[in-house]
Amino acid sequence: MRYHRGYLERYWKFLYSLDAFLFVVAIFYILSLVIEAGFVLTPQQKLILGYFNLFVLGISLLELLTKFALSSSKSYFFSDEYWDVVFTSLLSLVTLYVVYVHFFEKGLPFHPALLITPHELHLLLFRTVLLINVLIQFKEFNKIILGLKITPSQLLVGGFFLIIILGSLLLSLPHAATQKTSFIDALFTSTSATCVTGLITLQTGTHFSWLGQWILMGLMQIGGLGIMTLSAFMALLLMGRLGIEGRKIMTEAVEIKGQHQLYFLLKEIIVFTFIMEAIGTAVFTWRFYPLFNNFSKALYFGLFHSISGFNNAGFSLFADSLIGFQKDPYILITMSLLIILGGIGFLVIADLLNYVTADKKSHRLRHLSPQTKLVLGLTTALILGGTALIFFTENSGEFSKLSLPYQILNAFFMAVTPRTAGFNAVDIGLLSPATLLTVMMLMVIGGGSGSTAGGIKVNTLGVLMALLKTTVLARSKAVIFERTIPIFTIHKAIAVTFFAALLTTFGTLFILIHDNFPFVQTLFEIISAFNTVGLSMGITSQLSDFAKV
Repeated sequence: MRYHRGYLERYWKFLYSLDAFLFVVAIFYILSLVIEAGFVLTPQQKLILGYFNLFVLGISLLELLTKFALSSSKSYFFSDEYWDVVFTSLLSLVTLYVVYVHFFEKGLPFHPALLITPHELHLLLFRTVLLINVLIQFKEFNKIILGLKITPSQLLVGGFFLIIILGSLLLSLPHAATQKTSFIDALFTSTSATCVTGLITLQTGTHFSWLGQWILMGLMQIGGLGIMTLSAFMALLLMGRLGIEGRKIMTEAVEIKGQHQLYFLLKEIIVFTFIMEAIGTAVFTWRFYPLFNNFSKALYFGLFHSISGFNNAGFSLFADSLIGFQKDPYILITMSLLIILGGIGFLVIADLLNYVTADKKSHRLRHLSPQTKLVLGLTTALILGGTALIFFTENSGEFSKLSLPYQILNAFFMAVTPRTAGFNAVDIGLLSPATLLTVMMLMVIGGGSGSTAGGIKVNTLGVLMALLKTTVLARSKAVIFERTIPIFTIHKAIAVTFFAALLTTFGTLFILIHDNFPFVQTLFEIISAFNTVGLSMGITSQLSDFAKV
């Protein structure tokens, strides 16, 4: 138990009660942030919320001082409450700074490049640090969740369902949009963002406000990284370790066989994700700046598209996605690389990093796993094959307006995005039937296991190809890279493919009966939705509420 070391037994009950009280305060503080950001408030109501912020700050300081006073081992206190001490100290410094600016520096200059005033910036800084400090109170709740006697699949489905509902409620807030958002549209958008699908019924860049777009970024990040990955990382960060059940759940969730690699893998996932998104943001900001002539706006658009790209979400703040940049190789190639890196799988990336950094003096073996070879090989083949097919089927169609280099560039981009990202640099509705069929095949296959991509996965395709080869050659065992494929893996690949085909068929049939759209357009939208791609031929926004659900 948490307090059974470092504290006298007579204080245990009080400390656990204090934790429960702080957990309730944390929930109310988060609700206060939602109310302040999402609703139109009177000055008096804003003042009350401001006092509540100070109350939460005071409670946080009092809690830390109380635990320090009651601890029998000060070294254990600083070890157990490390993050509390760090963020509470930082919060105190930020508070003093905000108070100083508010009372003594009222006339701070406002630069037009900033999206918010200096006063708002200081308050945002204060609330951000206070929010982090409050979220630390959820560490015990996080531990309980990871210790539940449920399967990874149940936890994943339950977690995504909860996030989708919360996202729907947040997107329904008055301040989250420029006009009223129906709950069905909010639910559809939240589901699309959390499942990194990218299909929309409302224009992201014009319908949703600055707040609504930040909510979408959060949903995309959570959906891309995965709820369990983020939960486990926070547990490792705040508590230093996971329980046995938590480790078991996580090893299954991120598809690794050994538990001893879990901590380093989670760190690599988080760090690599933010590094790639930072690089993407930098490139996009550079290319967007001439368009807006405003650094803050260019940075904001760059960040949004980088997060959307790496997490294979497909959301864009531009009404026509990336059609306006079909002659910009920096935008299209950078976006393609983000999509590919996000779509090959974190285990493959970790294996590649290990391969690149290993040397003869290292104890690590310098070789790639069969899974990495399979994913990289099939990904390369699909991209190159898709590029060639799309180039030849569309060079006399939509691509005829472009010069040869731009035709190849857009064919490459069109071969990358259907594998789950959903961005488009050409009008999908104007593509030839042969190109549409190619795109639909790429959407069905998707990316690698353990990635932000959708589809049945290239790993599944590899297993099915090995099974086909085994059947044709009348062999008894399916083999990939001289490794026998377990029968369970074969059954799983067949089941996934059958399930995907079944849902796609019934989904298409349902829309055809209920909304009566053309067959090709309906099939395209269903494949895009089920495989979390986000490409659209333009009928999603016209669907009835029943069909959207």
